[in-house]
Amino acid sequence: EDRKLIAVSLSLSQQGAILDPYSLDTIRIFPTGDEPRGLLALGPSLYVAERGAGTVSVYNTSNGRRLQQVVAGRDPIRLAHTGDQIYVSQYSDSVLTVLLPGQQQVMREISTHGVNREMIYDAPSRRLFVVDEQRGGLGVIDVNANLLIDRVGLGCRVVGLAVTP
Repeated sequence: EDRKLIAVSLSLSQQGAILDPYSLDTIRIFPTGDEPRGLLALGPSLYVAERGAGTVSVYNTSNGRRLQQVVAGRDPIRLAHTGDQIYVSQYSDSVLTVLLPGQQQVMREISTHGVNREMIYDAPSRRLFVVDEQRGGLGVIDVNANLLIDRVGLGCRVVGLAVTP
């Protein structure tokens, strides 16, 4: 049986934790880079945006060992997966960094001209929607071309988003 686990970033202690979702027992604690933030689980790998280190590290969820580390911008904070690419938003930069799973380098940087933090992917449209906290709206990224293709102004500070079924 493939048991699901809960991963948690512990920013102040520079650690990650793996928890059992039923018992809530801590299965393991592992060291991360400086100021871990966003997490992304892909199979047995856990991607961690390490804001203070400016990196995204990949950890093995079975043993907590770091498998690889990629310099991914000035202060990476959130991660989004689109099936074949990983997008990294920055805390105070107007750039999204694009990574390929398993690669140890940045594939591309996309200028968004805003302060982007939260992101959500819509598979049918192949678009990544990015919150622009600075301008009060959303940026729309075409993930096939890796380009900012549109902006949606909402006239107020946006802090979260979701794609409904």
